[in-house]
Amino acid sequence: MTGVEKKERRMSGSPQIRQVNPLLMTGVFCVCLAAYTFAAIWSGMIGADGLSWTNTDFSNYWIASRLVLEGQSVDLFSGQDIYFQHMQAAFGADYPWHNWSYPPSFLLIIWPLGLMPHAPSMVVFLLATVILFLHSVSKVEEGASAIVPILLSMFLICNGFLRRMVT
Repeated sequence: MTGVEKKERRMSGSPQIRQVNPLLMTGVFCVCLAAYTFAAIWSGMIGADGLSWTNTDFSNYWIASRLVLEGQSVDLFSGQDIYFQHMQAAFGADYPWHNWSYPPSFLLIIWPLGLMPHAPSMVVFLLATVILFLHSVSKVEEGASAIVPILLSMFLICNGFLRRMVT
């Protein structure tokens, strides 16, 4: 469209209808949901210490990031019994079995998570990974086809966004 055509279109008074990008809307929704959840955790409206919050892959990331910040990252690779003792110390003696099965290079990505308590850190992790995921999807495809993996990864609380971002 040339400059003259644009000017004529503006002068004709017909409104221009812009299509809303579903990925952008999904991102805005995720940011709002994360902000609400973050505020609810800090205000005490949501109890974030139950098993539903801690029995996820993210708990592995959070414990590992805490161990890195405490200078005990070698415990991640010293045997599952040693690692699991840290999980039980953080989440209780009845905590279900989890193991560390990630490469050492993953610690470079997750170490900042240990700077916050578990639940707020999980919200920040999900928000950061969904934003990175949406950015990478926006570069290769249009439309709402990315919404299903987004919702699955949010409810499973795993590193699905990171894996899907690089594939």
